[in-house]
Amino acid sequence: MNAADSLAPGVLDWLWRTTWQVAVLAALILAALSLGGRFLTPHARYALWLLVVGRLLVPALPEAPWSIFNLAPAPSAPAPLGPRSAAPPVGPAAEVARADEAPRPERGREPKVPPPKAPKPAVGTESAVLAPIAAPTLEAGPAGPGSPSRDRASWALLLWLSVAAVLALRILVLEFRFARALRGARAVEDPAVLDALASSARSLGVKRPPRILATDAVRAPALVGLLRPRLLLPPHLEGRFSAEELACVFRHELAHLRARDGPLNALLALLECVHWFNPAVWFSTRRIRAERESARDWTALQPAGSELQRVYGRTLIKLIECCSAGGRRSALLPILEGHREMKRRISMIANHESGSRRGRASAFALGGGIVLVAFTGAQPLSPPAEKGSGAAQDPAAVEPIHVERRGSAPSWEEDLRRKLATRVTLRFADTSFRAVLDGLRAEGKVDLVVHPDTLAERAGEALDLEAADVTLERALDRFCEATELEWGLVQGAVFVAPRGAVPSRYEQRVYDIRPLVSGGEDDRPDRLVDLIRSVVVPESWERESVGVAHWKGLLLVNQTEAVHRELARFLTQLRNRGRGGEPDPSPVTAALEQALGREVSVHLDSAPLKGACAWLRSECGLPLLLDRDADPDLPITLHLERVPLSRAVEWVATLSNLTLSVREDAVALGPRPSMELRFYDIEDLLKADVDEDPDEAAEALDNLLRSSVAPASWQNYPEARIGHWDRLMIVSQSAGVQAEIERFLGTLRRAFRG
Repeated sequence: MNAADSLAPGVLDWLWRTTWQVAVLAALILAALSLGGRFLTPHARYALWLLVVGRLLVPALPEAPWSIFNLAPAPSAPAPLGPRSAAPPVGPAAEVARADEAPRPERGREPKVPPPKAPKPAVGTESAVLAPIAAPTLEAGPAGPGSPSRDRASWALLLWLSVAAVLALRILVLEFRFARALRGARAVEDPAVLDALASSARSLGVKRPPRILATDAVRAPALVGLLRPRLLLPPHLEGRFSAEELACVFRHELAHLRARDGPLNALLALLECVHWFNPAVWFSTRRIRAERESARDWTALQPAGSELQRVYGRTLIKLIECCSAGGRRSALLPILEGHREMKRRISMIANHESGSRRGRASAFALGGGIVLVAFTGAQPLSPPAEKGSGAAQDPAAVEPIHVERRGSAPSWEEDLRRKLATRVTLRFADTSFRAVLDGLRAEGKVDLVVHPDTLAERAGEALDLEAADVTLERALDRFCEATELEWGLVQGAVFVAPRGAVPSRYEQRVYDIRPLVSGGEDDRPDRLVDLIRSVVVPESWERESVGVAHWKGLLLVNQTEAVHRELARFLTQLRNRGRGGEPDPSPVTAALEQALGREVSVHLDSAPLKGACAWLRSECGLPLLLDRDADPDLPITLHLERVPLSRAVEWVATLSNLTLSVREDAVALGPRPSMELRFYDIEDLLKADVDEDPDEAAEALDNLLRSSVAPASWQNYPEARIGHWDRLMIVSQSAGVQAEIERFLGTLRRAFRG
């Protein structure tokens, strides 16, 4: 049931969301009809109930602040699990990779800064994981094909499909029997009956009236057929109705024909099959059918007249007396209503009058209001950002830094970068190095050249590589992370080679930094250059051919394309105090958050680390990367019952003494955390003591931060740095430490306010 395993969570989530939202919509319509229904025509009441059909056909709703579902929204983003600074020691602690390890080199591409994640560190390491989000609770059990979590979701999906299939089959059987029963129907050729049909068709504007068949397959007049409609009359009605009464019957049925109610009957039956478990759907479809009959009565009575109303009401009463339930029926035909509904229809006929302007205004107001609040989705819950976190701001207010390029990119680069943006899905398990390369070539349709030494050394090496719905650029990153290689764009092709062997192409650009340095001290340009070298890809500034200088408010930089992009983003954020310049989040992030929020049960007995990671990938659908420096044979023993998948992965990282990092589309286990850059507005903290020099206060805050928040991380990782600019604190750290910094600064603010 592999297909069911992958589809089940999404389908069940859609069913649950649609179920309760349709129930809310039906309640709103009932409330609206109770308050203003007396002003509405039957057509307006019918149109309101049709909103339920519209909602069932819409797979997702656009978010809006005025949605009624904001009153009780399901969070779309996880609540943070903050890092625990004092986790209990578990297992032997191994030494973390030292600061003198070789830094990761430039790859000729734009480094991606993952969106902020909520962290939770393993023992002696920095880690970042996502907390569970609101999603269907599923259980994943021990490794193997019989995982309880996946089985439970799959069996629920199978049950839903089975009942829906049975109901659909029942409809098909009834329709087959009904069609067979109609074979013996005879055409009605009575001139009086045909004249009544023709006059009714002319009055309603129906150009091609249907054929009339007499059959005992129905107990009341009915219109059947989607492509070739036919009007069915039970034989026992012949001779019992006058020409005027038959005309009333025909006017009602022709009103159904003119409104094309046949396809709607089929759609309602289909929706009842799909949502068989939802009582709100069954109630709504019943109301739709009842209100539709009143609406067709209303159409049949146009133009209104007292004599027509009298004959029409008498005909309806006569039908109640003559037609009883029973006999062969089509599942798509409406049943003759009970006495309560028929009484309501007769009352409407007796008081029939054309819709007033007040009624039309009421219908428009009620329908528009319901659509506004019920056809929009809840906005995701997110915790209020601390001052200075640089979170969610109005992008329209962001002022970018002006950049001038010297020269233009080669003609082949634009086409190649367009191909690198193509989204691909790759899954290789124990696959040869050469076969993985062939897969990358085929998926991206790019020329991919490999360094001859690399190809000779690794041609037969077996690799595990998983990249689900990511750009080809990101897939190449995954491949290079798994093989300790790097890639770049060289002479119209993607060149894969050992680290440091890919030739870098440098380009000079000029940045207008006058908004940042004007009106201040004379040393501001020098301080800005020092800040850039410190936090914007620091290792890249030590290479040959790289340069940065300033002149009259301009910054002249010779760097690679990737560093230029990071620099433009950084300067834009600096100008806008942390806002703007953020890369677009990956669309895979939501799927990753949902996967990490699932409930699992884990039972591993001395399983090798590589096997534990393989289980997390296959059984839990988690994109997980294991660093080559990790010991793949390290035994993992872990028994957990019904915990979030994020916590299970944390324990695997803890037991293997690795760092856990959540990126935009994958989870990574390795000896070093991935760094991200954040901006914190600390002006209020620096002004807490008016007698203290702001620069000295900033330096004191730096020292306090380094000693109070994950002290070991500042010593172990040279990429972890702090800079300052105009009362902004710019921090390069792991996502886990960044989240702890936000909490630390928030605590200081509350203490000052208290």
